[in-house]
Amino acid sequence: MKHLLAILLLFPAILPAQRGGPGGPGGPIAWWENPVASGLNLTENQRTRINKIVADHRDRIVAARIDAESAERELEAVYNSEVVDWARGSFAIDRLVKARGEVTKDISEMTLRLRKVLTLEQWRTLLARQEDARPGEGREGGREGIGRRGGRPPASGSQPFFH
Repeated sequence: MKHLLAILLLFPAILPAQRGGPGGPGGPIAWWENPVASGLNLTENQRTRINKIVADHRDRIVAARIDAESAERELEAVYNSEVVDWARGSFAIDRLVKARGEVTKDISEMTLRLRKVLTLEQWRTLLARQEDARPGEGREGGREGIGRRGGRPPASGSQPFFH
């Protein structure tokens, strides 16, 4: 699970870098310039391979995240309705489980491919930085509740599983 979290931490930085292209004036920085990823001493070959991996997975992950968020909103609507519609709720739960599974599968597959590109030392450095960037998690008194950000979902709406 730590490995998945390392990539999730970087993923928001990866998407803009891939859309706008690294190094463009006024555009987003390359993902490896993100404070967590910078200093990994990536070779040009590694950067090229990582860009391809991210590009190959980006659209599927974005679509799966959108589907998961939609399913969460639907389930939240069932929870908040005056009369609980069991059939609608059951359908929403099944859709949510499937959507979250697709997000997890796609990100996990991308992470595995990225791991193949990084050396063990680079991977361990990335994981250590991820731990430092998320104080309290994985330690006593760390994350609580549900969802990636922990805590209880807000009363006014749903909390997406992956942000």
